[in-house]
Amino acid sequence: MKEKFLITSKREDSRYKKKKIYLGHWCFNNQLKKDNEVYDWNLNNNFKLNYKYLSKTIDEYKILLSKKLNTIHNQNKDLKFWEVLLFPWLTYYIPAQFYRWKMINDILEKNKSLSLRKVKLKKYKPFTESLEFLHATTNSEYLNDIFFSRIIYFLIENKKFPKVSLKNFNIQINNDIKIYKNTKKEAISESKLKKVVSTKINKINLQKKIFICEGMFSTKDLLELNLSLNQIPTFSKKIFDKNSYLKEISNLKINNDVRKIILSSQKSKDIFYNFLNKFIISDLPMHLIEGFGLLSQKANKINLKSKYILVFHDHYHNELFKFWLAYNLKSIKLIISAHGASIQAMPAHFGIESRISNKKISYVNDDESPLKKNIKLPFPRAIRFRRKNPELLLYNCYAPEYYPCRYGISNYAYLKNRSFDDLTSLKKNLNKSIFYKFRVSNKYSKNNKSVQSINKLFKKEKFITNVSFKKQLDNAKLVICTHPQTTFLESIASGPTIGLFNYKDWLPTKDNLKIFEKFREYNIFFDNTEDLTKFINKNWENIDLWWNDIQKKKIIDQYINIFQKDPDYLSQWKNFLKNIR
Repeated sequence: MKEKFLITSKREDSRYKKKKIYLGHWCFNNQLKKDNEVYDWNLNNNFKLNYKYLSKTIDEYKILLSKKLNTIHNQNKDLKFWEVLLFPWLTYYIPAQFYRWKMINDILEKNKSLSLRKVKLKKYKPFTESLEFLHATTNSEYLNDIFFSRIIYFLIENKKFPKVSLKNFNIQINNDIKIYKNTKKEAISESKLKKVVSTKINKINLQKKIFICEGMFSTKDLLELNLSLNQIPTFSKKIFDKNSYLKEISNLKINNDVRKIILSSQKSKDIFYNFLNKFIISDLPMHLIEGFGLLSQKANKINLKSKYILVFHDHYHNELFKFWLAYNLKSIKLIISAHGASIQAMPAHFGIESRISNKKISYVNDDESPLKKNIKLPFPRAIRFRRKNPELLLYNCYAPEYYPCRYGISNYAYLKNRSFDDLTSLKKNLNKSIFYKFRVSNKYSKNNKSVQSINKLFKKEKFITNVSFKKQLDNAKLVICTHPQTTFLESIASGPTIGLFNYKDWLPTKDNLKIFEKFREYNIFFDNTEDLTKFINKNWENIDLWWNDIQKKKIIDQYINIFQKDPDYLSQWKNFLKNIR
């Protein structure tokens, strides 16, 4: 049997010329040769079994870490306190390690003779917060080399590699970890208004019935909601300003003594647990170790009192907000609202939101949320409008994670980078007159490696940047959406829209399966660019006729009504908040 070389990065690909097994799309520099293999996640994994295993693992480590963090900080906080602070980092970290662990172990099981690069364990500075970790895990070649090297080293150390040949060659990978910065800018007048109001609020002990965080509501709607409750509007992004703590925490000295701690010295039958135990404390973000005291002080100085709190995003990546929330859990009731138009059955964060909240607001029927907690309200944005100047073919690009991290929604949704191949096919096969009007819409960071690869395909004029999605829709004759979530809803509610993605990667809740089937029947959903291109070339001149014919079948209204039956969505939100008990 010929020896195969395990490739974990592009740097190895360029150094080794013989038969190779690639861990993923990020590993090869050029076109794949026939005698080489790429690990296929779908063929080797059962989504539901993995999801169940990861959910159980996250639950167990939530308990272990809560106990250990109480010891480290000399605290006696309950499990819910730490669950709020560990979310969503724990739901990023454990799946990220699991992806890499499973890939390597699956390859080991099927290949009895392997060559691989002899690894040297490197270190990295702990991340300041959860979002910084997510960005680096999905984009940094340096960090991923560390993660893969750890697993290989651990398996060799524990004699889990069969016949392995270690090749002693060096590859140079520069530290490309980028520090997260919130660069989103608001209009100057709006920003000043929010700052003034929030500064005044923080100087007094303000009593509010419901603290409504920023998120899905427009500033106008947020003001109107607060006034309907006879309370002064507050702006969560100004009160819980990320810039007020990110720099301070990142400048703190690393507590190496704490980070040397092994979470549990007791050996588990599950060797993956033993691997996690060895590294998880050293990998905890700084806000949970070095920055714990600083954030506790800042949180306790915020003079905001409320009976209820309604949150959309802040419980994810605003660590100051999460500390304030954790310290006030016993005196307030937490209402967590969905922040997008997903109708997928399995939540990407393993149902933690339903556990930590008192009420969970969803726009669709939620298969996972307990009935006693679940509240159904309409999607809180205006989505029904007519496009003003429909001329362009707009491709709304979903940029998956270049390196895998999150696990949820489906087996492959976050792992497969198909946009490059899809766009290459569209560029090649669309009629020239249609391609002339083709534009790519992308809201993701230029630092995202998946986006960078796409940017190489077209000239700059093909990309739409710094334009709101609503304004982009105004100019779209037809929109191609690569993910059936918020932008798909906003697009289909305004005019002709097509979905391009793997159906099995975006499985909907049970009561919405029929709608997805109808979308496929009526050519609203495609799973390959060849069929899509033929359809567009044939129907471009008469797209409106095709769309009007579908509208007569009422399937589009049926889909929109799942999220928002009445355009006057704000009235239902007002009624709910006024009568909440």
